[in-house]
Amino acid sequence: MAVRGPTHRRSVLRRHKVIVVLVGHSLGGNAIFDAAYELDQRNVPIDLLVSFDATDPRPVPKNVLHVVNFFQQNGFGKQVTPGPDFKGELTNVDLTAETGLSHTTIDKSPRLHAMVMRKITDVIEKDLAKRIKANKKKPGKKKIAPANAAAQ
Repeated sequence: MAVRGPTHRRSVLRRHKVIVVLVGHSLGGNAIFDAAYELDQRNVPIDLLVSFDATDPRPVPKNVLHVVNFFQQNGFGKQVTPGPDFKGELTNVDLTAETGLSHTTIDKSPRLHAMVMRKITDVIEKDLAKRIKANKKKPGKKKIAPANAAAQ
């Protein structure tokens, strides 16, 4: 079996369109913001970041295109704020009034899972299509030699 290193991975990434989605709950919800900042330093765009009741989320960095933050204002979850230069879509979903959810169950809700899956599908269908269209090479203009150039 051949060992494939970073050069192979970069080659694969150039040929395929990659969608980066980060999802986390509670402390894992905090960690996805840290990961987003690390990826921002490497100029890696994040198509979707989904947090479930993150306890100490950082402001959203500029490399994130879409954010969905499910939270309850019951001592754990927090609302997410945009960071400097963030121009993406930020949606805070306050679930405080939903008594059937708690900090330990918010990430297990089939209804919220369905919402996340719809958002992922939306990102794939819309944003990826835009990215592919923008990255397609435009046909170059052919240079036509003047008629008298061939006679010289």
